[in-house]
Amino acid sequence: MKGHCRLLLIFLLPLFSCTDTRQQKETNHFSQDFEQLEGWAKVKITNEISAHSGKFCNRIDEEVPYGATFTIANPKIKMIKVSAWCNFSNSDCKGSLCINITDKAEQSKQWENTILEEKVQKSKSWTKVYLYATLKPEAQSQDNKISIFAMNNGKSKFYIDDVEIEMAE
Repeated sequence: MKGHCRLLLIFLLPLFSCTDTRQQKETNHFSQDFEQLEGWAKVKITNEISAHSGKFCNRIDEEVPYGATFTIANPKIKMIKVSAWCNFSNSDCKGSLCINITDKAEQSKQWENTILEEKVQKSKSWTKVYLYATLKPEAQSQDNKISIFAMNNGKSKFYIDDVEIEMAE
């Protein structure tokens, strides 16, 4: 019996002592469903329409043309992926999902946006939209600030919900 245990241990030991030498990239993941608002600024939440999930979503209109803004000091990242659910009140809506990276002097080092009216084909229904950015070398400084938000480029209101942000090194 002892011999069998030793033999089993000899075969199993290499399995448990192996290490994974692949390099794993760090990922920072943030989400906002507008049920709680920690870390977000410029928030105008509403329950005037059915949210994509939960009870609340972010209303972006002529009065408050910028949606909830997520801001973070640059955590040594090279890529950003943003997704959000968007609902246009009518076919005249114009908006953008934006990433703005600024330095200490508030000078923009990189601006990325996606035009929402090019992605949202049907008003009064939720559509998932995406924005991807690979940071330029000058935008990768840890002194920089990353802001992610939706912006109204017209006069008609629209809604954003269930924002997901992934940042990778």
